[in-house]
Amino acid sequence: MEALPNEILIECFSYLDALDIFYSFDGVNSRFSKLICDIPLYIDFHLISTAKYCQICLKLLSDPEIKRQIYSLKLTNQNIYQQQIVKSASQIDGFVHLRSLCFFNINVDIKTLWNINFSTLSQLISFHMIDSFDNLYENLHTLPMSQIQNLTVPTLDASNDCLLNTFTTLTSLTLSNCLFTVLHRILKYTTNLKHLQINRLSTHMLFSGNETIDDLVKNNPLNFLKHLTINSYNDEFIILANILKRMPNLTMLTLIDYEDEKLFNVDQWQCLIRSSLTKLQTFNFTCEYSDFTDHNEIQAVFQQLQTDFWLNEHQWYTDCILSDKFSTIYTIPYSYTSYTLPSFPDTYFNQTIDRSNPFTKVEHLEIHLNPLMYQYSCYFPYLTSIKISQLCLDENYFNLLKTIVNFTNINNLSIASNCKFEQPLILLEIVKQSSNLSTLSIHHDTLLPLLVDDQLCAYLSKMIKKLVLFTHNIYEDFEIYGYEGDLYSIDDSIKDLYQTNKLWTVFENIEQLECTIQHQKSIRFILGSLPKLSHVNLTLQTQDCPTELVSFAEHIALRLGMKIDVEMVLEIGINLSIWIHR
Repeated sequence: MEALPNEILIECFSYLDALDIFYSFDGVNSRFSKLICDIPLYIDFHLISTAKYCQICLKLLSDPEIKRQIYSLKLTNQNIYQQQIVKSASQIDGFVHLRSLCFFNINVDIKTLWNINFSTLSQLISFHMIDSFDNLYENLHTLPMSQIQNLTVPTLDASNDCLLNTFTTLTSLTLSNCLFTVLHRILKYTTNLKHLQINRLSTHMLFSGNETIDDLVKNNPLNFLKHLTINSYNDEFIILANILKRMPNLTMLTLIDYEDEKLFNVDQWQCLIRSSLTKLQTFNFTCEYSDFTDHNEIQAVFQQLQTDFWLNEHQWYTDCILSDKFSTIYTIPYSYTSYTLPSFPDTYFNQTIDRSNPFTKVEHLEIHLNPLMYQYSCYFPYLTSIKISQLCLDENYFNLLKTIVNFTNINNLSIASNCKFEQPLILLEIVKQSSNLSTLSIHHDTLLPLLVDDQLCAYLSKMIKKLVLFTHNIYEDFEIYGYEGDLYSIDDSIKDLYQTNKLWTVFENIEQLECTIQHQKSIRFILGSLPKLSHVNLTLQTQDCPTELVSFAEHIALRLGMKIDVEMVLEIGINLSIWIHR
């Protein structure tokens, strides 16, 4: 890289997060150190999980010259390191070029964030509070709303006219939850809005007030709005139609997890599009139905979508999947990031169209399909995580997987508790194909017999940084961390010398571990046997008092010459989250 000119290096750096840039290039030589101190920085702190990365972050946020380079900050406080960073970043002075500020999944009292002096952020145009619970509308007046163009908040108070009057500069708005009545009022003020996303749109009561729906459509249209996305809707068609009538220039409409009173009222949608949405070019929708919904009714809806209006006039193509657990009608390309391949599906789709890229947006795939019942061709090119649920994973099944899945970008592999491998070679081939794999979630009874293969052990030892072990499935319809069932009790392997040596020798390089413990001695084993471990999440199935376990863990850590921070989390049962500083 040293032979490349500065212009090329700067272009390369533009594709990297600032943390990766400083972690990899700061201090390599004087040229690189000077170069990275002169480029715009975009920093996302949500992946911070080690003390080393935390120190880099704190250095970036404490250096006045580097702070001037930061154009975008994304902050969260899901672990002890991220909490330090949020506290440091809340001293916002010095970010003179900051254009985007995002707080993601903040899980504690965030009132201190509102002590930020936003008036010093003269270039701030984007503010996002994502998956965080707080009455933000009480504090939004502290933001420089006259310059904010992109806003994401959990919800809004539609009764505050003074606040809503400042929304005229907004071009993009995302709300986690919104009532129909509230939305109608918000739309009166966001006259320059181009993009609107609502994660959950719900009905509290029908619209009421001095103005009728017809008045609002006539007097308060959103002429600039081009894109609307609603991620969850389950109500009457007419209520949503009244909102859409205020958007005469809408060109893209996306409805995910959509259901109206007639499953999908095709005739009414067709009339609405012809009368009020004449400029609509892209219409994406996904309708998922439970196993209680009659398959004949779903198939009837699908057939109504195979007319000239949908296929030829607009080229909006749909697929239909009917299965014993759920059924789906969706437009192509599939617009959601998660997808499930069912076990015994009946499928209906248009064979005349190009089906090479229907699932390009899917990142998370769960596979239940039976190879003997596999009926249709599909391919998932950009997956980052995959969960496999199949009773027997043999060579034929793996060969089928290769035709469905591009393993290249997968970093998270989950094997359901009902899976059994015919031979270690199958898992070895999956791991080989998944060159970016770093997280493995698997049943311990499934894993242990596979560790007789030395080549598989070598790959797992080198690649896996996070290991999740679980046992039998006790929550049939409930998923924890993306996998089903109870976490594996580490005590089981401690009882068997071979398992202790083999399992923990193979995974001695892991940095994160999730499992269940039943005895105090398991904490001593974990802290003393895994030299690179930085975080362990323990589900407690023990008679010991949790506070006594915390004290015991701190005592063991002190004897081992390490410092730990322990958080107690009350979820399903009691969890201990231990962060290790070596």
